Amino acid sequence: MIRNKNKLLVSGLLALLLLLAGCGNQGTDAALIAAAETEAVPTPTPTVEIDIGGSTVLPDAETLALSEGGFTLEALCAAARKLPAVTAIELGETSLGADGLVTIRAAYPNARISWQKTVEGIALSDTTVSLDLSDADDETVTALCLYFPLMSDLREINTVAANGYTAMSFENLERLDKAAPQARLLVRFSLYGLDADNDTTELRYERKNIGNDGVAVFRQVLPYLDSLELLRVKSCGITDYDGMEALKNDFTDVNIVFSVDIRGWPFMTDTTLINTPRLLDNNVHLLKYMHDVLYLDIGHNRYLTNVEFVRYFPKLQVAIVSLTNISDISPFEACPDIEFFECITTPISDISVLAGMEKLEYVNIGAMKNLADISPLYGKQTLKQVRICGTTYNHVTREQVEELKASLPESCFVSDGGGDPTTSGQWRFKPGGGYTERYALLREQMQYDFAFDDRQCNSPSEG
Repeated sequence: MIRNKNKLLVSGLLALLLLLAGCGNQGTDAALIAAAETEAVPTPTPTVEIDIGGSTVLPDAETLALSEGGFTLEALCAAARKLPAVTAIELGETSLGADGLVTIRAAYPNARISWQKTVEGIALSDTTVSLDLSDADDETVTALCLYFPLMSDLREINTVAANGYTAMSFENLERLDKAAPQARLLVRFSLYGLDADNDTTELRYERKNIGNDGVAVFRQVLPYLDSLELLRVKSCGITDYDGMEALKNDFTDVNIVFSVDIRGWPFMTDTTLINTPRLLDNNVHLLKYMHDVLYLDIGHNRYLTNVEFVRYFPKLQVAIVSLTNISDISPFEACPDIEFFECITTPISDISVLAGMEKLEYVNIGAMKNLADISPLYGKQTLKQVRICGTTYNHVTREQVEELKASLPESCFVSDGGGDPTTSGQWRFKPGGGYTERYALLREQMQYDFAFDDRQCNSPSEG
C-alpha cells in the first residue's frame, strides 16, 4: 500500500513538472524531477542485532555457535523471545553445570542444545550413546545423574565390573534407571548359585536355601533382568506367600511361579490340576495362590468344610467336592467356566449357584441328604446329563424330578434311578460296559491313571 502511494505521488509530480516544462522552464524542471525521484525512494531500516551478553546475533539466526565468554546465561535466555528462528545452540566444551544447560533448554525448547563436559573424570555430551560406570562410586553417580536428562541419545550404561559382576549398590542402580529411563543398564548378579544378566530368560531354583529374605532380593534384581521370562522357586524355604504373590502382581512380564507347602507337599502356583486328600480347613486357604486351576478334585477330604479358595479360580472348568463336609458352594459363583460339577454325599442343601453357570453340562447331585430343591436346574439348556440318584437319599420329590425333565432339552439325560451315585446311572459306565465318553475325558483331566502323588497337581513350568 505504501509503495502504491509513492508511485502515485511520483506520477503526480512528474505530470506537474511536464506541464511546467511546456511553459519553457526546462532547467528548473529537470532539477525538480531529480528532487522528486530522490524523495520518493524509502530509506532502508537498519538491522538491530540481539545482545546475548558478550556478543550479538542476528534476529533471524537459526544456529547459535557460542564460545566461552561470548554470552551470559541470563542474557542468552532473556533473548529467546527475540530469536524465534533458533533451532540449534552449539556450546562446545562448556563450563556450565547441569542447571545452566537445563535453563537454556527451557528457554529454547525447540532447539537442539549441543555440549561437551567432563564430569568426575567421565566425558559426557548430548550425543553420548554409551557409558561405562562399572567403577562409579556414590559421588560419581550423583553427579552424572544430573546430566542424564540432557542426554536423550544415551542408550546403554555398563555396570559390570572387571570381576564379571555388578558391584554397584541397588540404590545407585535405581537412581541411574530413574535418571536415564531410555538407557539399558547392563548388569550381572550372582543369585543363589546362578548367574543372572540381561540375557537370562529363566531362573529355576529347587531345594535351595533361599528363605523369606529372597523375596526382597528378587524384588531388587527383577527390574534389571529385562529378558527374564520365568522365575520358578520350588521348596526353597519361602513361606512368605503374600510377598511372592505381590512380586508376581508387580512384575507381570515375568512368569513367577512358587511352591506352597501343604502338609509337606509342594503345590506349584501355576498348577492346572488339584487332586488331593491332604486338605483341612486350616490349610485349604493356601490354594488361593493358584489362579490357573482348570480341574479340581477335592473329594474324600471328609473334614473339609470351606471352599472360599475357589474364588481365586477364575478358569475352573471341572469341580468335584463329593464325600466332603462342605455345605456352602456359593463361592463357585466366581467360576463362570464350570461345565462339570459333582457334589454327591455332602450336606449341601442349596444348589442355586448352579443356575448361574452358563456353561454347565454335567451335574451329579446324588445322595445329598439335605437337598430338597432342584429348581435351580430347571430350564438350563446347556445341560447334557444330570444324575439325581432317585429320591431315596434326599428330600427331592418325584414331582420335582418330572418337572426338571420336562424343562430340559430332550437330549439331556436325567438319571434318576437308585444305586450308587457314580458307578450306576451311566455317570461313569455305559450300559454295556466301558467308560462313558465324559468320564473317560475326566480320567484324563484328573490324571486318575497316574500314581496318586504324581497327580496331586500339574505344573506347566515343570520343564
